[in-house]
Amino acid sequence: MEAFTNRRYFRSARIHSSSGDFPHPIEIVADNRAALELKDNGGRIGVNTYDKRDIALRQLETALSLFANGHDLFSVITLAGAAEEIYGRLLIEAGRTSALDDLTVAATRIYQLLSNAEIGAKHFAERANRARNSLKHHTAGHTTAVTLDLRVEAVDLLDRAITNYWRLEGSLTDAMKRFTAAQIGHGTDQEPE
Repeated sequence: MEAFTNRRYFRSARIHSSSGDFPHPIEIVADNRAALELKDNGGRIGVNTYDKRDIALRQLETALSLFANGHDLFSVITLAGAAEEIYGRLLIEAGRTSALDDLTVAATRIYQLLSNAEIGAKHFAERANRARNSLKHHTAGHTTAVTLDLRVEAVDLLDRAITNYWRLEGSLTDAMKRFTAAQIGHGTDQEPE
């Protein structure tokens, strides 16, 4: 454990939001052997308990900040996708539908109407999650190349995550309002339906 306390072995980086979204900046400390320790500024070290809604909110707010500032759309997709999935599963657990559920039902019905053929909703769910999953996973023997429209996929996942948040909480954060307003071209008082 001494290696963790000897500061000369560590690189240190502070993570915090310039808008003050995170009440407790977190310091990530890593030694050259890639061991990580999370240490908050309040002095609490070790295992803590976190609520998944809070985790998802941090992920979504971070994704929105990255997107708004034109930074790292790969991370936007991954973070928004993680938040969207947590909120979606919480909605399903509560007996409600998620944005992904609604999307796949609508896509399936439209496909059946236009083609007079049956197709499973799973097909559309896999397509909707393709970008997120391609950035998170690798299958042995498959290409390492990923082809996608980063901005479109980021917007889609942010929209689904915000929709799920809205359905759970009945409100939006300021960052969510700004994103939604920018996407629909209206003022910041707009709420999703």
